[in-house]
Amino acid sequence: MLTPYEVYVGAECVGCGKCIDVCERDCFVMLEDSKVGLRADYVCVGCMKCIEGCAYNALSVKELIRRQYRGIW
Repeated sequence: MLTPYEVYVGAECVGCGKCIDVCERDCFVMLEDSKVGLRADYVCVGCMKCIEGCAYNALSVKELIRRQYRGIW
């Protein structure tokens, strides 16, 4: 399944894990270097709870253009 939103984890991430706690879609994972990463099969729905929960302004979400008439992303 393709995701309608792209999520970016910036260098400001300190690995607090708040985004992991608040994401209902389970998009995030803790990496070995104590930073947060994205699951390979993540499907962000754009709820922005991760953005609201991040005290370090380390996340950004970009809506992808959807071509509804073709049913592709």
